[in-house]
Amino acid sequence: MGMSSVSVTIIAGVLVLIVAFVLRYLPHVLAPLGIGVDHWFWREYIEKYRRDRQFPPELPQYLLESHQWYPPFFPLLLAHLPASIFDRFSHLLAILIDLIRLTMLMVIMHRLTNSPMAMAVAGCVYAMTPLLVSYNVQLNPRGLAALMLDFIVVAVLLAFYLNGPLWLWIAPIPVLGLLLLTHKMNTQLFWFLSLVCGVLWDWHLLLLIPLSIFTALAMSRGFYWKVLRHHWDIVTFWNRNWRWAGANSIKESPIYGDADFETPRKLHRRGLVGVAKHMYTQLGYNPFAWLMVATLPLYPIFPIPYLGFLHLVIAWLGLILIFSLLTSFVPAMRCLGAGHFYLYNAAFPAAMLWGFLVHYWGKSNVAMFIAFGAIVSTLGIGRYYLHVRKSGSVKIDTDFDAALTFLRESPKGTVMCGATEYDVVAYKTRQPVLYGGHGYGFRMLEPTYPRLLVTVSALIQRYGLRYVFFEQGRVTDRFLADIPAHSTRDFGRYRIISIEAPHMSEATD
Repeated sequence: MGMSSVSVTIIAGVLVLIVAFVLRYLPHVLAPLGIGVDHWFWREYIEKYRRDRQFPPELPQYLLESHQWYPPFFPLLLAHLPASIFDRFSHLLAILIDLIRLTMLMVIMHRLTNSPMAMAVAGCVYAMTPLLVSYNVQLNPRGLAALMLDFIVVAVLLAFYLNGPLWLWIAPIPVLGLLLLTHKMNTQLFWFLSLVCGVLWDWHLLLLIPLSIFTALAMSRGFYWKVLRHHWDIVTFWNRNWRWAGANSIKESPIYGDADFETPRKLHRRGLVGVAKHMYTQLGYNPFAWLMVATLPLYPIFPIPYLGFLHLVIAWLGLILIFSLLTSFVPAMRCLGAGHFYLYNAAFPAAMLWGFLVHYWGKSNVAMFIAFGAIVSTLGIGRYYLHVRKSGSVKIDTDFDAALTFLRESPKGTVMCGATEYDVVAYKTRQPVLYGGHGYGFRMLEPTYPRLLVTVSALIQRYGLRYVFFEQGRVTDRFLADIPAHSTRDFGRYRIISIEAPHMSEATD
């Protein structure tokens, strides 16, 4: 006796979830001591709030910010988890949220098509999106906010297309407020979608913008006003500094660097190299989203039920791709964040469309597209795994761990880092760090990030700089020569410079 349709659906869904989990968990196998940049900040925020029950928590080890005015819903939600669960499984929470988003996708696809095949294809496309695999190795609010935004858009599209019941219009309202209280880049994308669709489609959608702000203010008892100030603070900061996003703060410093040097991993590189880098990143982070563009000429050939709804999903995906391009290539919009990260949001509608196409066009008609997308996605995921294995900037390896132990056992003093180590240093060593950028106060951060604009002596006098922690090759001889009497310790690829204590006492007299 054959299996029932329900059994096939459940088995297919579970298999897709297992594949997605394995792909997202493998980086933790490659980096068992810890991985991710922002992970450690969120652990500190959540644990500090859990200990003190003070909101917003104070994180004094971050010397270059004044208030923790980041959207607070994500950390406050996780702070209500039992401490034993959070402490043991914090590295898996972003994966769990992403799997919930994947489950929502597959449920929607099955409800719309009643097809296990369409559901499984959509799920596999989502599971294999390289950006989702690489980003969700760490605690981050992006996945939760993306889940909210997907829910809002799907509810609005169904309400319009099906002339749906009142609850379809009302259900997204509280989620609007939570979205704004969760993540800034998802807020920006939501406002962009509302603005464009309100102007080009239905003016009522323009009301979603003030409605979302009012709801967030009401739900947060006015705290969202501070979040808005912080949001403006970071946007204006990057409007001044987008040219150096991802720069080596010392090698591209006007004081210690070389005017001709440009960090290979810098976000916006100069000239044609920069254009090529953006295109490579766009295609590599979400191949299936961009591959969908190649299928558009086929739509007149194959009749598809629900074509009106499908057009709405195409518009949803298309607007995300446009916003991703605008924030990558248009200088005035680069202050809104790294454009390729908006492809995180493109994963959901792209997966929906591939599920629709396989269901209504047939496997043979789109097999070549699916195979090509799967190959490119597999290569992208494999390249990320290789990066995790070889890189010292995204994970804690044994050398990094030894350096952290040294700092933790050293006398208290401000630590300056060469790249992305600040959050893990602040969390693991309890030392104050010459960093900020999570909360309000980007003017405080600007003299040292994204480029170092002051001398070492100024850092010692202003901030009590005691330690310089960097990966070998990431600083210049000119910078090292300007450091006063010091000792050095090497930990494999890492080096820690300890500035002699007499200079500290002179600086604080």
